[in-house]
Amino acid sequence: MKLTFLDGLPSLLDIPGWFRAVFSSRQHPFLQFIRYGLAGVVAMATNLGVFIFCERVLFPVPEGAPTVSLPWLDPLELLQMLREDVRVTRFFQSNALAFLTANTVAYVLNFKWVFQAGRHSKQLEIMLFFGVSAFSFLLGTLLASIFIHQGMHPYLAKGADILTAVLVNYACRKWIIFKG
Repeated sequence: MKLTFLDGLPSLLDIPGWFRAVFSSRQHPFLQFIRYGLAGVVAMATNLGVFIFCERVLFPVPEGAPTVSLPWLDPLELLQMLREDVRVTRFFQSNALAFLTANTVAYVLNFKWVFQAGRHSKQLEIMLFFGVSAFSFLLGTLLASIFIHQGMHPYLAKGADILTAVLVNYACRKWIIFKG
C-alpha cells in the first residue's frame, strides 16, 4: 500500500535526502510541517533562553519572599495580591519579553522558511500572527487548566497545551495568515 501524501519525498531511510529536502525551498505539505516544527523548536528555545536571561539578569526575583496562602474564593483579593507581589510582576515581565521575542523569531522563520507571505499587508500579517499566538496560548492554557482540575498530571496537561498551540498556530498560519 503506497501512501500518496508522501509522493515526491525521499525514501524513509534516505537521511541525506531528507536533510536536503527539508532545507530546500520545496513546498510539499509534509516538508512544510517538518520545517514548521523545527521553527517551533527554535522559537521555544528562544523563549526559554530569554526568560532565563530576564529572570536572572533584567528582572531578578528577590530571595526569601514569604509564602502566603492565596484567597481562592475572592478573585478581586487574589488579583490585588498578585499585582502587589514583586515576584509575580518580575515573572510577568520576564515571560512577556520572552513571549514577544520568541514570537518575533517564529514570525521571521515562518515568513522566510515555512510559508509564503502575501495574503495580507505586512502590518495585518504581523497583527494576525501575534493575535493567533496569543489565542493559542490562552486556549492551550485553558485546556491544560481544565485537565489539571480534572486530576490529570501537570506534565500531561502541558503536553496537551503544546499540542493545542502547535495545531492551532499551524492551521491559522497556513490557511489564514500566509499563503499555503
